[in-house]
Amino acid sequence: MAELFIKFPLQIEACPLYFEDPFSVYQIHIDDNLGNMHVSKLRQDRNADQFRIYCNQVHSKLQEQGIYLQEFNTLVTLNIVIGTEYDEVSNELYKVYSEQAITIPFNLCMRKRAANHYLNVNHRTSTGHGRVVVGQDAICFNSGLFGVIGKIRSRDPKQMTVKIEIDQETEESKIHNPFLGENFLRKELVESGLLDEIKAAESQRKGKKGQERKQ
Repeated sequence: MAELFIKFPLQIEACPLYFEDPFSVYQIHIDDNLGNMHVSKLRQDRNADQFRIYCNQVHSKLQEQGIYLQEFNTLVTLNIVIGTEYDEVSNELYKVYSEQAITIPFNLCMRKRAANHYLNVNHRTSTGHGRVVVGQDAICFNSGLFGVIGKIRSRDPKQMTVKIEIDQETEESKIHNPFLGENFLRKELVESGLLDEIKAAESQRKGKKGQERKQ
C-alpha cells in the first residue's frame, strides 16, 4: 500500500489517490494482491482560473484550522488512516482508511517520518508481535493471567510467542489487597447504579419487617 504522511500539526498517515497541478492529474492504481502500483496521467479538466480558485478554497479550509501556507499549485487527494482492525482468520492487524477522501496541498506531505513516531502503525501491522519490545512492561490478557503486569524477556517470531518475567509476590499482593478490591467493587457498584438498587432493596426489606412487627 502506498503511504504518505501529513506534516505537523495534522500528523496523519494516508494513502494517495491522485495528484494534480494546473495541467495534469496523476491517478494512482494499486493492486494490493500483487503489490503493484502504476500511475495514469490525465488532462486537467479545470482551466487556470478554476484551478486557482480551487486551491484558494483548499487553503481557506486549512486556515480555519490555523494552518497558513505560501502559494502552492499542486494538490493531493487521499484517504487517511482512521485506525486498525484485527482479522481473526488470517491473524493479522490491518489499517483502516476513511471512505471520504480529503484534498490538501502537496507541500504538506512527506514520504517518511521518524521510525519511532508515536503514531506509526507499520510495526504493529507488519509483524504479529506489534508493539512488543524486549525489556518493556506488558499487561497479560489471557484468561489465567488477565491484568497481571510483567516484563518482556524474549520473543519467538516463528512460534509468535513472547516470554514474560513476572514478580509473583508483587502481583499477588495487588490481587489480594483487600483495600484495592473493596474500592474497585465500590466504584463498579456506584457507576453501574447497583449500589442504589441494593440500598433501596434493603430499605424496602426493613420497611416490610417493621409492618410485620406492628401487625
